[in-house]
Amino acid sequence: MESNVVIETMPPAEELRMKGINIYMSGPGCGIIFQSPDGRTYKMLSIDNSGNPVWATVPSP
Repeated sequence: MESNVVIETMPPAEELRMKGINIYMSGPGCGIIFQSPDGRTYKMLSIDNSGNPVWATVPSP
């Protein structure tokens, strides 16, 4: 089953909670971006070709 979800609220009014799902991302440059508590740093978590986790500093999305 495929579905697309777009969430676009700034600032978010509620936290997003997901249970019992998988998130699939493919293609170069894909990952999950985290923002530091002070809002000044962004890090993206992805994997390399061997499956090792890779953290990279990225610009504000």
